[in-house]
Amino acid sequence: MITKTLTANFGRPRRNYFFPSEEYMGEEEIISQKQKNTLTSLIYQNIQEEVDRENRLAELDSLTVREAEEAILEFLMARWK
Repeated sequence: MITKTLTANFGRPRRNYFFPSEEYMGEEEIISQKQKNTLTSLIYQNIQEEVDRENRLAELDSLTVREAEEAILEFLMARWK
């Protein structure tokens, strides 16, 4: 998981914050096997339509770690609604 850091110099006013640009962070990692298994399980539990389910499963290999985390969060938040 990539986190953005917040830096400040205590000698000056705290207006000089630094958020690293995504282009300097390098390429994002592809989805891990654990995330893939979790998403597969969530897709089978929450998506009833066969076509939608197959489309979501086909997209798994092209997801990045961040996109996978967002998808897992969406599924888990949908349970609370």
